[in-house]
Amino acid sequence: MSGEKNTKSKKTSKAEKVFNICIVAALCAAIVFGLVMAVINAVKPKTAENAETSQTETAELEKPDFGEGLTEEGFIEGIEDETKYVELRFDINDPIEVPASVVYVSDGDVEDEENRLVQQYGDDMSVFNETFIKEQLESDLTVEEYAEKIRNDLIRDKKAEYVEDYILHGYYTLDVPDTYIDTQIKYIKYVDQLNLQYINNMYLQLTGTVGYEDVYAYRGILAEDYEQTVSDEADISVVEFLAYQLLFKELGLEITQADIDAFILENDIVYTYTDYGMPYIKKQIMRELVNKTLTDRAVIVEDQEG
Repeated sequence: MSGEKNTKSKKTSKAEKVFNICIVAALCAAIVFGLVMAVINAVKPKTAENAETSQTETAELEKPDFGEGLTEEGFIEGIEDETKYVELRFDINDPIEVPASVVYVSDGDVEDEENRLVQQYGDDMSVFNETFIKEQLESDLTVEEYAEKIRNDLIRDKKAEYVEDYILHGYYTLDVPDTYIDTQIKYIKYVDQLNLQYINNMYLQLTGTVGYEDVYAYRGILAEDYEQTVSDEADISVVEFLAYQLLFKELGLEITQADIDAFILENDIVYTYTDYGMPYIKKQIMRELVNKTLTDRAVIVEDQEG
């Protein structure tokens, strides 16, 4: 029903794990990762006094213009022909075939999701029944019907993950443009510093010390390798953006105001317009629309023997 609560878990695509629009999710993941890895590796902590200086420097870090190098439509500036930089390895007119084994959902998977919903929306006395579904999930579906809804949602999630992975491995890199590289480098460094600040702030609250001396320790690389690592990551990201830009155009897609509103609502980013700018937001929506379109077109096929 249209009034049902959106109970699907938010997912982060593979290509967005390091640097993409879900920056809040990335920061949260980085906090957990940093805490665990710092304990496991027994990273030598700094003193709280020195940590305060480090945080002050991070807090004063200039935020990059996320939209620098993008057109108002969210395209990378100066790129008239994306095929000079990327070559698709698949025909967009042919539906992507998803093996049935990839999207298989067991009864146990459905039950796990039911339990997650109870934990998220209920209390210690809650059980997954029609009362819970009606009152907490705002749905008139029966237990059996909602279980089927869960199964279909899980199947679609797995299908979408397969399609996105297919896209990310579905093009050749012919060349890397100069445009937008500098912006992406600034963005990567900015996110690195933000992640470092969040992790160290958490450590300060829990232990009075910080977990990482600097961004190089956080990244697990040598200082002299950092610039090249960031540059390589920026190249990969920009070419990936171009692949999606090419697919967006060849699929004949357009971004509507409804797409923008839905994207902001789904990602809970109330500060999107001021912090990221509309060109950057449109670039992310462009990616989502391509993923959704090709997922909708994809077909599930039986696995081939051998």
